[in-house]
Amino acid sequence: MSKTDNQIHVRCKRRNQTFFIICKKLDSFKYVKEQVSSSVGGDISAADVKLYNNLNADVELLDDATIADREMDNDDVLYMVFKTSQGDWEDIRVKPLEPLV
Repeated sequence: MSKTDNQIHVRCKRRNQTFFIICKKLDSFKYVKEQVSSSVGGDISAADVKLYNNLNADVELLDDATIADREMDNDDVLYMVFKTSQGDWEDIRVKPLEPLV
């Protein structure tokens, strides 16, 4: 078994942004948040990111849970929000894709 056999990528969506995060099934959602933070140059800390598995924001994906715990597969989508400068959390908003003409 090679090192990449258990690697997957998840898409983290926010507004008009999509982050492709390479991770392993046993990685925690805290790891995913850290990768998002790194992708934005550290402007947002991992503690200022919340992840959800759907647009309804009914279940937050907690830091200690793993990708395997949520039975996620390659190319699954997570939705994320950032903490605002006022200390509130953004609403989940994802810009829909426009069809190619």
